[in-house]
Amino acid sequence: MKHSYLIALILLTSCGNPHLISKKKSITNLPLIAEQPSLQADFNLLKVETLAGEQELKTKITDTNKSSSQTVRVTNQDIKEMEVSYQFVDGSHFEFNGGNFPGTNGNCSNLLGDQASCDLDIIFHSEDEGVFLDKLIVTFKPKDSDLVAKIIEFPLSGERQNLVVANPLLKVVTSNGDSTLDFGKTKVDQEISGKLILLNIGNVPLEIDTEFEKDNSFNFNGGKFPGSTGSCTSELEVNQTCTLDINFKESKAGLYSDNLITTYKSAKAEHQIKTPLHGEKTAKSVTPGDLVASEILILSLKWYTPLRDSPKSQ
Repeated sequence: MKHSYLIALILLTSCGNPHLISKKKSITNLPLIAEQPSLQADFNLLKVETLAGEQELKTKITDTNKSSSQTVRVTNQDIKEMEVSYQFVDGSHFEFNGGNFPGTNGNCSNLLGDQASCDLDIIFHSEDEGVFLDKLIVTFKPKDSDLVAKIIEFPLSGERQNLVVANPLLKVVTSNGDSTLDFGKTKVDQEISGKLILLNIGNVPLEIDTEFEKDNSFNFNGGKFPGSTGSCTSELEVNQTCTLDINFKESKAGLYSDNLITTYKSAKAEHQIKTPLHGEKTAKSVTPGDLVASEILILSLKWYTPLRDSPKSQ
């Protein structure tokens, strides 16, 4: 009985003493289970960037270089071929160069192989000064899969900066270089025409509009701008000239005057030039054929002088 108690005591004590029993197997000694590859491709490995590796396209143009073509690279780092589509949010200042996807020098299609890259040729353009923002929306998913497509929003930023200060300037003169159009003297009811020359001597294109201040004795020949033989339109390019054909007609003798108001506008300014117009109408010359009998009688009486009584002879 004593021996049985002693054996039981030894066994009970040894259970809490690792030195008295064999060591347990470490879990690190168990055979490793190999990690199974995912059955689905890593669906996030599509990259959109500039050739410099930037995650946003930034470009700048000037008034002397009004557009800028840039390359955007699309890379499929996945292990499956991708279906890819591309679209601009706005598209008013950014578009594919040449007007069609993927751009003149681009080579992308709507499929992009695994571990493959392609290029988009994107152009920025603007006639106005300022900073313009847009986004290129890239939608993609594995080819022929039922997975929901993912989207990348690629920011686009373009700046138009004017290096040359706009200086709209118009000159309105006659063919002799005068700033006043003088029709001189003409007979009543006789029409006479004169020309004005418009010269754009500034550094920006101009919009042209004209009107007569009084709109009575002077008008465009034929009744419409720019006159029958005039060449002006509503726009005048830098260093270009055009002509206005103006006539003068009145039914009463007298001195007449008016102003031709020429308004010229650029993108940021509007100016006016007043060109004086002068002319004189004189009465018609009277000929016997123009007179009725009563007028002839009146004229005859003016020239008739009764004879005075001759003095009586002494």
